[in-house]
Amino acid sequence: MKAPHTVFSTELRGGKGLLKARLGDLFAHAKGRGGGLLILALCLTACLGALVSCQQDAAQPDPDSLAETALDQVLEYRDERESWTLLWETTSDGDTVCAFSYDGGPHAAGLGNLLLLAADGTTGELTGTPVFLSGDQCDAFSWSADDGLHVLCTTVTTYQGVDTCGGGEVAYTDGTWTWTWPAAPGSPDYENYWADRKGVITLGNLDLYIRGDWDPATTLGTEPQWIYADTKLFQEENSAAGMARAYVSQVLPAEVAGNADFQITDLTLTGAYDYSDTGRTVEAWTLTYTYEDWDSGSQAESPEGLHIFLCYPTGDPDPTRTFLLGSSTDADTERAAWRLNHRRYYPLEEEPLPDTDLPFWGFELEDILAALRDAMNDFAWDFTRFPHKIWFDPVDSGQRREEYLLSTGYEAAREDVMPLFCDWTPQDIPTSEALYHDWPILLLRQGETWTVVDWGDQPLEPQSSPAAD
Repeated sequence: MKAPHTVFSTELRGGKGLLKARLGDLFAHAKGRGGGLLILALCLTACLGALVSCQQDAAQPDPDSLAETALDQVLEYRDERESWTLLWETTSDGDTVCAFSYDGGPHAAGLGNLLLLAADGTTGELTGTPVFLSGDQCDAFSWSADDGLHVLCTTVTTYQGVDTCGGGEVAYTDGTWTWTWPAAPGSPDYENYWADRKGVITLGNLDLYIRGDWDPATTLGTEPQWIYADTKLFQEENSAAGMARAYVSQVLPAEVAGNADFQITDLTLTGAYDYSDTGRTVEAWTLTYTYEDWDSGSQAESPEGLHIFLCYPTGDPDPTRTFLLGSSTDADTERAAWRLNHRRYYPLEEEPLPDTDLPFWGFELEDILAALRDAMNDFAWDFTRFPHKIWFDPVDSGQRREEYLLSTGYEAAREDVMPLFCDWTPQDIPTSEALYHDWPILLLRQGETWTVVDWGDQPLEPQSSPAAD
């Protein structure tokens, strides 16, 4: 096909002679003003090709090869049955950081040791001394901070049914691993800290457990049960969140609080409500957890829609001034927060009765009202105590009921045991001079009547003035 000829077109025809002339003319111009540009372009092309070649030659580090090299550094003996699994891989300032679970083969070598290593982002070589913690189970969680990459880790070794635990926080900065909490492994401080503690990584923080005071089968090597004690916060922004975690144990039934497999799966702020009439802010925190059901032997979950409610003076979310109002499974968290914040005290006859779906731990509303009335009469029977208010607390009352049933061998039915709380002063001392606050009172139902059977096992010290409601 013959293309049309224009002043802007270059004809690509004419045979070998014309082609030779064109090529000669092209390179002849290189000797003029455009020659330098042409030579520069050729040099840049060559350099770019070299850079591409270098990038292709610098392969990414292989995690298995890194693990192989690191294990040679930290272990004196390696069994042929060994194996390892990459838990996660991340980067820190261009360096590659990996966490492995290492099975040493025989149980004596650990079936789930923890190996942390880092490789230089340029050379691919290991940097620093790898971290190795012995154990049968391990877990590790990492996050970035201004001072480098932080890793929270735990290990558990089980021998003849008894757990030995360890872990802590280690930071990777400028090619070096540094233990920041509680101490370096192998040190006396590290051993002392983990002597009777167990750590479980939950939501990027560490739930801490302590050994129980009882041991059901010492001769069989069965360990005491682990009991949730506290949560160590490593990256919490909300100042009240630490209080939320600290109060989790107070809303747990006895069979959950003492469960070795208890684990928080979610604790999230879902609402904050200000009340001008009381000067309080109430926060609603959704709480979900799992634990082992002792009866079925399977994993069980927390009640659906469970929330805990924290309270502090409006505008001052100081953890030292934050306290637990209670818990509820009410889907309307604002309604539940209002009820708990405006908790009604005895007498109730002249006030509108609360709805029957308040979290009364299985008690009927009529039971609450009858117990409050009988407690007021019984507690002041000898005219030496003047009760100011008596109340039922959905959280603390449930805990004390389980403690009482456990101490008495469950001689009474749950629905016949009701702990209440009272603020009172001695009859002959003015209210402003002494107040016993949060004084526990335990009632036992006998027929249709509630009778006070115990009170004041661990009262607070008298206060100089009544505590604000």
